[in-house]
Amino acid sequence: MHFPRFDQAGSMASGPAAATTELYPAERLRLAADATGAAGLGALLLTPGPDLRYVTGYDAQQLERLTCLAVPANGDPFLVVPRLELPAAQASPAGRFGLEMIPWDETDDPYALVAGRLGLVSSVGLADRMWAMMVLRFRAALPAARQGLASAALRGLRSRKTPAEVAALREAGAAIDRVHAAMAGWLRPGRSGLLHGQPRRPTRRIRSRTSRTWRRLTGSERPPTITVCTPPVTENSVMCLNDTR
Repeated sequence: MHFPRFDQAGSMASGPAAATTELYPAERLRLAADATGAAGLGALLLTPGPDLRYVTGYDAQQLERLTCLAVPANGDPFLVVPRLELPAAQASPAGRFGLEMIPWDETDDPYALVAGRLGLVSSVGLADRMWAMMVLRFRAALPAARQGLASAALRGLRSRKTPAEVAALREAGAAIDRVHAAMAGWLRPGRSGLLHGQPRRPTRRIRSRTSRTWRRLTGSERPPTITVCTPPVTENSVMCLNDTR
């Protein structure tokens, strides 16, 4: 069984490329395969969403056309991707893993392609947020395989953060703290909730610039957001903050 080795040279690079390499080490594919076997699953099938992004760094679009990473417990991982999406997959962190990418065309059956490459497996772990349409298509393509959730294998990996992940989470938290620190300057006693005679919306939502980091590390599609209550402000008003962290 062959797995791509972690690119030590890449991890020594500077700038965003180094951070990406550290957040998405190539060895995670091997760890995911080991966890798959330990969870009693024959393979993981990861479609676009937080599971695929966590394992490969590929933030694929959610489309009706199947993109799926297959991680067998015993065997080589491979990524099935629509031909039009192949350049995006190759440009993602997954492109440096040495991961086999199999493009498919409009006349192909990608579910049969995945099933044929996997062979006989008794069980598969599906991405927790896989579309129902795809779940049913995989059930038809792999009728002998019991379906479970990929989180049965990935939960333990995701709970143990790497130093790079801890640093990124701290950066996200610091960004939100800066928003909190600035609130006193945005909402001051005597400031009206009316702007040019037009009432403002009852709330204003301030999205952290670190939302992408948040989604990568937590798996949540809902990035950290600050909700600021902005009724007319008077001397006795109380500032209201709702941090959805």
